[in-house]
Amino acid sequence: MGRSSASKPRLIKVVLPSKYYWRKALANARHLRGTGYADVFVRKSMTAEERKNEYELGQQAKEKNKGKAAREWVVYRGQLRHISELTSGGSGNV
Repeated sequence: MGRSSASKPRLIKVVLPSKYYWRKALANARHLRGTGYADVFVRKSMTAEERKNEYELGQQAKEKNKGKAAREWVVYRGQLRHISELTSGGSGNV
C-alpha cells in the first residue's frame, strides 16, 4: 500500500470479516499504546478525498494550536472541534 520508504514501515491493509469486528478493532486500538505495539496505528478506511480533507483539517488544528502549551483544537469525526466541545465520558454521541 502506498510507496515504500526506508525511513518508514510499510502500511498494511487488514480486511475484517464483518462490521462488528471492524468496530471492535477501532474501539480497542487505543489499548495498543501501553503495550509493545505503541508504534501500531489503526484508522478507518478512507477515500482519497476523505484523507485530503482530514489532512487539511489537521493542518488547521495545528495552526490554531501553534504557540499554545496544550492542544485546544482537534479533528474529531471529520470536523475541527475545540476540546471544550467534546463530551468527557459520555455516550460519544455528539
